[in-house]
Amino acid sequence: DATPHRCPMGDCYGVRVMVGASSLFMRRLEVDVGTVGRAVDGEPMTSTPVAGVGVGFELYPGAFFTRGWFSNIGVGLRYSRSLGLSWKTDKMTDKDEATTITHQVISADFLRLRWQPVRDERIPTINFRFGLHHQEFLFNDTDDLAASPVPDLTATSLVVGLGLDIPIVTAKLFFGADYLAVQSWGEIMEPTTYRTKLSTDLLGPLHGYDVGSGHAVQAYAGVRGPLAWKIGWHLEVNYNYYNISFDKTSARKAEGSQDHFLGGVFYLTFAY
Repeated sequence: DATPHRCPMGDCYGVRVMVGASSLFMRRLEVDVGTVGRAVDGEPMTSTPVAGVGVGFELYPGAFFTRGWFSNIGVGLRYSRSLGLSWKTDKMTDKDEATTITHQVISADFLRLRWQPVRDERIPTINFRFGLHHQEFLFNDTDDLAASPVPDLTATSLVVGLGLDIPIVTAKLFFGADYLAVQSWGEIMEPTTYRTKLSTDLLGPLHGYDVGSGHAVQAYAGVRGPLAWKIGWHLEVNYNYYNISFDKTSARKAEGSQDHFLGGVFYLTFAY
């Protein structure tokens, strides 16, 4: 066969559509605050596990015309939204529990590359992605600080990531990691709002601190396999970690504050 077969075995689809359920198992925000001469830790805050919905697609236009290198270049988009969230600290009563919350994640891959060193169904496939990742955790509140003990997070990031697909009988085990270069944080990094809310509702006598920068990473793992015809299934667990680094030269600072998201998805997929 004179045609170069560079498309990974079993992954030569041109389009894949994913529809199913998502879940946010946990969001935990830990605020570590230090001032000159003393350190104060904010009360950790945790969300309840909830279900949601998710959709996505991947498109590799070249796969409709060739099995060469161009069949491995594509784009992608995913969206998930959690439903029925509630949120409180260990010290909050049930009546203080925040329930009007929106959590959604949008991930857009401007470039996806899939590559297999040798065309063999037993050989793993390497995946590369570059794009945008946007995560929102919104309390849908007003300016009333008593009704809004925690700032909103609206983190928009550039994403660079690598993944690996490993064939196991008829299924595939996959895992990978992404670096999220956060471009904007929203309210969680605005000193005029976040500073006030933390000092007023969580940290008592501490009156604000200066913000600096931060970074984030994302890791995921799962398994997918066939059902019938071109229909398959996709099960995935994902973890997002945001490290919020504040101005360490300031008299009032928050060092190494951490925001954790643990979630998952189960999709039915159609690939062609």
